[in-house]
Amino acid sequence: MRIEIRDRGIEPTEAIRDHAERRLHFALGRFDDRIRAVRIWILDENGPMRGGVDKACRLELRTNTNREVRIETRHEDLYVAISHAAERAGRATARLLAREARFA
Repeated sequence: MRIEIRDRGIEPTEAIRDHAERRLHFALGRFDDRIRAVRIWILDENGPMRGGVDKACRLELRTNTNREVRIETRHEDLYVAISHAAERAGRATARLLAREARFA
């Protein structure tokens, strides 16, 4: 599984990158042989000067069968947004792969 982290409006620190990779490996590791790539965008939608629920994490996952899972979460804490996106991606991927196995 290849993980690519991109940013827009925020420069992710090494700690944020490590957190994202760790959470994705934890949530998706059991599907490692069936996932081709994971692309994650880390965004600060309001910019650095304004507060509120403006940190977003967009996640796009592509399986070996060329199916896609897309997740987006928002939270005031970027670490929480990343964690929620990873958890949701794990559940969505499990459903997708179970559906594929049923109809294969």
